[in-house]
Amino acid sequence: MKTHKENRSGNQPTVARRAFLQQSLGVITASALLGSEAFAKQTNQAQETNMSTTQEWDKTFPKSPNIDHEKVQFRNRYGITLVGDLYLPKQRSASGLAALVVSGPYGAVKEQSSGLYAQTLAEAGFAAVAFDPSYTGESGGEPRNVSSPDINTEDFSAAVDFIGLRPEVDRERIGLVGICGFGGMGLNAAAVDKRLETLERAAIAGKSWQDFGAVITVADMDEAAALSNRIAPEHLELCVADPEALSVKCRHAGAIFLGKWTPEAIGDYIGGPNHVLPTARSARFSSGLSVMDFLKRTTLAKMTPGALAAIGPAAETLAASESLEAHGLSVRARLAQLNEVG
Repeated sequence: MKTHKENRSGNQPTVARRAFLQQSLGVITASALLGSEAFAKQTNQAQETNMSTTQEWDKTFPKSPNIDHEKVQFRNRYGITLVGDLYLPKQRSASGLAALVVSGPYGAVKEQSSGLYAQTLAEAGFAAVAFDPSYTGESGGEPRNVSSPDINTEDFSAAVDFIGLRPEVDRERIGLVGICGFGGMGLNAAAVDKRLETLERAAIAGKSWQDFGAVITVADMDEAAALSNRIAPEHLELCVADPEALSVKCRHAGAIFLGKWTPEAIGDYIGGPNHVLPTARSARFSSGLSVMDFLKRTTLAKMTPGALAAIGPAAETLAASESLEAHGLSVRARLAQLNEVG
């Protein structure tokens, strides 16, 4: 797939972004990993300097005599520096190696299970990199020892970008291994890439996903609705079992598409009143274009003496707060006249 070019670090050549995950995907998954939208806000602080690492062997398993090992660093698109170990077969050709990236949460650090997987794969003839995900191990990111589904998904894509730059690696044969809950992070990364590969405008769609796409997991539908209301999307698809019930909780959206059989494209072209909808979170206070926007309206107001006596002082106070003395006097004169009559 030919897609957006970017330079992930200052001294690396540009490469096709997210073009590498192929059918060699291997995922080991045993548990679910939850993240939070609140935590994801804390992810944009770039790690501007290289992490301090050592090239000495520091693993809990012995180094195989049949592999070459190198400590490596690379950055994800959030600017977080990731630290990993690159394993290559000692007997290898100069190019054409299939490759795998390996990672897992917390105890699955590269000094233990992730690294052992990668070394074993290198012994079998693969190029492999085991890395600590953001916020854990030797990798950067604050706060420490936490998980973020969208950022950890990006960690896998960053690792694929990195290993694809290696001269030994065939860029069309790269897969991944996600240990425990990181199987889900790997699936997220791979699923998007496979869909993008089929698009005629893959470069544009890929750039959009790279810059604005995210996968956010929530505890329940109430949290999902609350998050949607904060985003106030132009379009909202509710691909759930009971979309009508959930739609009642979604107060801020330009248009809501109910159920798995109602894609957003229907609203774009043939369903609904129009495609002129509030963007940039303006669905919090505005609606889609309707016939009401083309009607001219005039407001008629009529006060009785009693009504003016009741609310006139409030109008006078507001006029004074804006330093519009004549406005206030127009109310005060009438109130004075009422007092004289009374």
